[in-house]
Amino acid sequence: MSCSPKWGYKSACSSRYTLRCAESKVVEQDSRSVRFGVYDLDLTTGELRKSGLKIRLPHQSFQILARLLEHPGEVASRDALRRILWPDDTFVDFDVGLSSAVKKLRDALGDSAENPRFIETLPRLGYRFIAPVHNAAQGVESAPSADVLPVVETPTWRSVIGAYVARWQPLVVVLAAVALVGLVLTTGRALSSARYGLHTPLTRAVSPSANELLDKANVAAGRLDFEQATRYAEAAVAIQPDFVRAYARLALWYNQFAFAGGRSPLDFMSKAEAAARKAIALDDEAYEPHAQLGLVLYRSRWDWSGAEREFRRSLELNGRYAEGHRMLGVFLSATGRSKEAVAEAQLGRDLDPLSATALLNLGTVHREAGQNEQAILEFREVAGGKPDSALARLDLGVSYLIQRDWKAAVSELGSALTLSHRNPRTLAWLGYAYAISGKTTDAQDILIELQALSRQQFISPVDIAGIQIALGQREAAFASLDQACEKRDHKVTTLLVDSRMDALRADPRFQALLRRVGLVR
Repeated sequence: MSCSPKWGYKSACSSRYTLRCAESKVVEQDSRSVRFGVYDLDLTTGELRKSGLKIRLPHQSFQILARLLEHPGEVASRDALRRILWPDDTFVDFDVGLSSAVKKLRDALGDSAENPRFIETLPRLGYRFIAPVHNAAQGVESAPSADVLPVVETPTWRSVIGAYVARWQPLVVVLAAVALVGLVLTTGRALSSARYGLHTPLTRAVSPSANELLDKANVAAGRLDFEQATRYAEAAVAIQPDFVRAYARLALWYNQFAFAGGRSPLDFMSKAEAAARKAIALDDEAYEPHAQLGLVLYRSRWDWSGAEREFRRSLELNGRYAEGHRMLGVFLSATGRSKEAVAEAQLGRDLDPLSATALLNLGTVHREAGQNEQAILEFREVAGGKPDSALARLDLGVSYLIQRDWKAAVSELGSALTLSHRNPRTLAWLGYAYAISGKTTDAQDILIELQALSRQQFISPVDIAGIQIALGQREAAFASLDQACEKRDHKVTTLLVDSRMDALRADPRFQALLRRVGLVR
């Protein structure tokens, strides 16, 4: 009796695995190898080999691959993968962590999201394995059923070109002509690169120890432990001074630390800039460090034209860089170019439809563009899918403040404060809500608490100014905003669109402040 294999799996260090058949028969083995294309995966040791040669595969990427091979052709939901990769009590940026693990898996397999041979992304759903699977020990092959997907054969250069001609005839005919004269390697990856302007990074041998340190850094960043992430990445570049990817990650994490950490941005922005510039010096066509340099230039140096140039250079190198479109959207919104900002934020969302961060970003840009009702719908969508999202509750609270729905605003901001473990940024918005709704005693208490905290850690002076404005403390607010400029608080770059500043906009001192930051001429 034949059956389609379904593989159960355990940790890579487990000594036994179970092979489950559709007829519910169980066969136990001490070791199993699963084959697909030219790859073999040992589910006992977690080793991946290509034509017999061992390929490095991070543990989380192995877990994802094992789960996909358990049910080839079937969708593995993002939530199911989350439960496999992280315990329920683990605090992690799931979107970033999962996307990173899937990217590393595709890199190991020479696969791509645009032209998948093995792993297909299903927007808003998850992933599925689309190639035939062969169990080497049992001599049994499993392929996706005909009603799920057609059998995917290992593509040749002719089949790849043929598929693209059918779908993208005008573009691919040109690429095929170039390929025929030997100017382009006609693989699916090369065709995708030509179509989307993707840059193939310079190939450098990277030491295993440096790679291992960067993997540890990525795990730490997934837990939002940017301090540990930067330590690991710094150690990686100490071992491998030309490690472009590590410098790019360093720039990202220093930027995030400056944005979300409890220390002054002055402690990190120069480091972020140095790491980004080093990566660019090593490989000017690496797209990520250009975007990170753009962040530094406008948030810290107030070099708006230089920042836009770097953002657009990043997207010129990789037009499908979702995070790059998101960052450009935020930048454009801060400058008041709302129509362009919404277009970029929407593109970032379209390119990464499963990202809650991309949807929150789109909502923020809509709100700053005066489309607050649309923003509320987007924030509610995130909150509905992730009830424990402090950011979604915070954004909802801010939008309700704009609607002057004080009760709903205070309720959402209170929930956000609990979910964020009393994050100072959220606390400041609640203080502003209390002040603007007439609860001045509660607002004053929060203001005192934040001012006390500011003597121990970095608290945004712009956030403090927001409460002072609502309490009618105009002179104190201007003093706080001046301090924000001195400390390079990144929130001074959002003064043009920050609703808390509305009461000051007619004051000549506020206009002078905008000119100082470079937001107006």
